[in-house]
Amino acid sequence: MRNYLDSISMVTDVHRGSVVISASHGGVYPSMLAAKAGLRAVVFNDAGIGRDQAGIGGIVALADIGMAAAAVDCMSCRIGDGADMAERGVISFANDPALAVGVKPGQHVTEAARLMATAPMPIGDFAEVAEGRYNLRVEGLHASLVIADSGSLFNSGDDGSILVMGSHGGVLGKPPGLALPATGRFVAFNDAGGGADDWGISRLSGLDDQQIPAAGVSHWAAKIGNGRSVWEEGIVSCVNKTAESLGVKIGLPLQQIIGMKADRSGKWP
Repeated sequence: MRNYLDSISMVTDVHRGSVVISASHGGVYPSMLAAKAGLRAVVFNDAGIGRDQAGIGGIVALADIGMAAAAVDCMSCRIGDGADMAERGVISFANDPALAVGVKPGQHVTEAARLMATAPMPIGDFAEVAEGRYNLRVEGLHASLVIADSGSLFNSGDDGSILVMGSHGGVLGKPPGLALPATGRFVAFNDAGGGADDWGISRLSGLDDQQIPAAGVSHWAAKIGNGRSVWEEGIVSCVNKTAESLGVKIGLPLQQIIGMKADRSGKWP
């Protein structure tokens, strides 16, 4: 059994009772999936930790059910790439059950996983969490706007819409997966701290290939895993060449950029 995954959503029954190295961020929803899967312990990417410590919020919460959990420094390996995380990941944070078995910042992730294999199985139930998806009507904006906590919640029915997602902007695995399951008119996501090889924003170049303008917002401005936070609080931290050619500038609020570029025909740009 492979103990590393590009996303915690890939966990199956064969992982029950084991330690999984997951390249997802360590927010509450991914942590709930780890708990529901019956894992002994889990390691996530800290996604730069970010606003309200959202990048490790679920790891902290897992301590309440006694699950050992930790995060690797986003700058040590690629978010969304389980193999790279298993090869290069360095622990940046551990919850109390993980600390109790000897996990500590600075350890290689495989050493941490070996120690976590000695942790007791968790007890209790992790509170149910649902990912959100919203179709918003914004005054003065005639283009369709879809907001989702994760890019996986978009679909082909969203083609041509402005897409705002709470998850990171990294493509998954090796070879890299598709940038998104929908062709957006404009795409925004959380930059997840950029991370090793700037992988947290690697969707930018893939969207450039499709001539789709895209931007990442600062992980310190918006909570990762929270689409509404990206929309309501996001400050642009990076853009692709397509967006740059349209005048999208770093440092501006995401809502301001989208409002400036929406015209009466509903087109963006």
